[in-house]
Amino acid sequence: METSLLEKSTKTIERCQAELLDLINGQRNWEHLGDDNNVESDRLMTESGIHLIKAVGLINRTPQQIFDVIWDYQHKSEWDDMCLENILVQEFTPDFRVQYQRFWAPWPINQRDFVFASKVIRTDGDILITGKSIETELAPEKSGIVRGSINTSGFYLQSLGENLTRITYLVCVDPKGSIPTWVVNQLGKRQCQIVHKLKMRLGDV
Repeated sequence: METSLLEKSTKTIERCQAELLDLINGQRNWEHLGDDNNVESDRLMTESGIHLIKAVGLINRTPQQIFDVIWDYQHKSEWDDMCLENILVQEFTPDFRVQYQRFWAPWPINQRDFVFASKVIRTDGDILITGKSIETELAPEKSGIVRGSINTSGFYLQSLGENLTRITYLVCVDPKGSIPTWVVNQLGKRQCQIVHKLKMRLGDV
């Protein structure tokens, strides 16, 4: 195991976890984007000018059932059609790992890829999945593909009963390159669809 990568990933995830919990529990001036397919969507301006997206919905499944789909990286493309490649870079524990993901982008924008640490935190039946970009020689940049940055991302799966979960999805991604910020924010709105796509994958539509 690459000890330095473990230490770096641990510190990265600790920051990400604190950010996500603050966003979930704190009072922020969210701008409401609407209700689509029973999923409430909001956005929040960050210091970089890139919007942080939040999507909240209910799924008639347990947190564990939803987690099993999200954490199964080999089948992510089944509910996120923009994901072209998803590889396990390093697994520290079954609930803590580093991943590589490559995504489709509309012409003439180059494809983007991301390398990030991801960890699962379980509390009283609820599940928090965190993700934040990290650098490692185990996943070097590729020619013709722009390496983007996941500033913060996560799923919070809150149990509301025997077979009902409130899912909160938070994400802020910087695709890097020469894309204008307003275009980045337009593309970011597509992230609001992730919760509905998970509902479809779980057969709850």
